[in-house]
Amino acid sequence: MITSCIDCKIGVIALIDHATVMLDMIIGEEAVKSSRWRCNTSLFHDPGFKEMLDENLKSVFQINTGSTEKGKIIAYSSKKKKDNSTRVIMLES
Repeated sequence: MITSCIDCKIGVIALIDHATVMLDMIIGEEAVKSSRWRCNTSLFHDPGFKEMLDENLKSVFQINTGSTEKGKIIAYSSKKKKDNSTRVIMLES
């Protein structure tokens, strides 16, 4: 299967920590080009779709904000530990 791969690209990470992956493969004798998924924009006129999208996006941002906050806490803790170690070394010398 790996020999069927002719191109692979990783897209931009925009709002969440996921990126699109585009893979071009040869199946049989024909080269098959990958296509991008496109949102049916007429769905934005549907109140049910708007509600579903709103709920899903809130969930995504809550999850990612939690991850971001966790990263900030880890970074703060690491800096504090490093500062304390530096201070101990300075006081000991």
